[in-house]
Amino acid sequence: MTKSILISKYRKALTLRNYSTNTISAYLRGLEIFLSYLAAEKIKKVKGEDLENFFFYAHVSFRSLKEVKSPIEDLSI
Repeated sequence: MTKSILISKYRKALTLRNYSTNTISAYLRGLEIFLSYLAAEKIKKVKGEDLENFFFYAHVSFRSLKEVKSPIEDLSI
């Protein structure tokens, strides 16, 4: 599945869940950052270590952790 298709499907899922526009934008931004990281690192199958490295790479603060973590958790379902 391409990055644009994945993002489009995720946007639709968030809309169907009745998330606010701001929440959708934040979650999509987090997902885009994560997908860009995976592509740059050539990661095909994500492991826990990859997530830790990503959070360090993205300089994710505790305050913005949910914005980045939620889309990643949703993808694993």
